[in-house]
Amino acid sequence: MWKRHVACCFGLTVALVAAGARGDLVPTGEPLEGNSWGQAFNETGVGPFDLVAVQMVSGGSFESPTHRSFSLGGWSNGLEWGGASPYRATAFGPATSNLTWAIWFDTLKATPIVFDFVAFNGDVKLEEARASWSGSAWSIQASSSWNPTRGELTSIPLPTPMALAVVGMAAVGLAYRKRRF
Repeated sequence: MWKRHVACCFGLTVALVAAGARGDLVPTGEPLEGNSWGQAFNETGVGPFDLVAVQMVSGGSFESPTHRSFSLGGWSNGLEWGGASPYRATAFGPATSNLTWAIWFDTLKATPIVFDFVAFNGDVKLEEARASWSGSAWSIQASSSWNPTRGELTSIPLPTPMALAVVGMAAVGLAYRKRRF
């Protein structure tokens, strides 16, 4: 009985490790040169996904547009936060299990950077990773501290002055309505 218990625990551990290692964000080829620089990445192994997102952790910002040169039709750059030098960006398209595209950085290639990556299918986050560029080589860990929801990545945040204006106009409308009746 003890041997069967040990064998079962060992098999379960192997299965869990294999399941956790399924997803792969992998840099492909040499860095791309331009006014700034970019890197092609391939995402595979997590099953179908329809949205990817990146968030800069340290070392600089992304270039706009951040996501480019998709290997599949129908994929495009999505929302970007931070203007011409975004700190967060999304890309979306038809669900796929294998995509290669380039992410562009608004910094010198020799500058070390760290960014977090997530992949979604619908509302389900399938993968998270932390990518680190030393100035000459990539290192990718299978987890990060960034835990966004799809809703956060697909809704446009109102700038504070605009949000205040909307609230103010609603208050004026309510006051006018009360006074009228």
